[in-house]
Amino acid sequence: MPVTIDGKDSIIQEQAGAYATMVIWYDSLQCVSCYMGFIDAWKQFFEYSRDSVDGFGPVLILVPPKRNIVEFEETLKKSHYKFPINVDYSYKFCNLNPKIVSSDCQNVFLLDKNHEIVLVGNPFYNNSMMRLYKRTINVLIANQGVIPKLLY
Repeated sequence: MPVTIDGKDSIIQEQAGAYATMVIWYDSLQCVSCYMGFIDAWKQFFEYSRDSVDGFGPVLILVPPKRNIVEFEETLKKSHYKFPINVDYSYKFCNLNPKIVSSDCQNVFLLDKNHEIVLVGNPFYNNSMMRLYKRTINVLIANQGVIPKLLY
């Protein structure tokens, strides 16, 4: 998938070595202005990963609406967004993950180091969910990317 940073195509390394990866996915059902509003909201997680947490990285995946690709690209270039955005023009993410449902509440996934889903839900809709994400990210980082099994 092409990656865009500050309106320019870029090449970034995979999240190699990441103990926790947050996948943020928006499909083509969203309007272009909606995308941009969501992108602004996610800046805090990108800043959180860059400034204070080693071993954690968010990944933003956008599937632009086919009918508005030009508008989407122009808006994205004007946004001067400083963090990586994966633009999925060919619906590869959706095709590889057919069980993912298009939903504002379920378009965010936290993955462990093996890319297994450990948490689903959008932390911006609920303060408890935001705390749960941060706590789970810290647990993953402290345990080299795995959720420890409790011994009873």
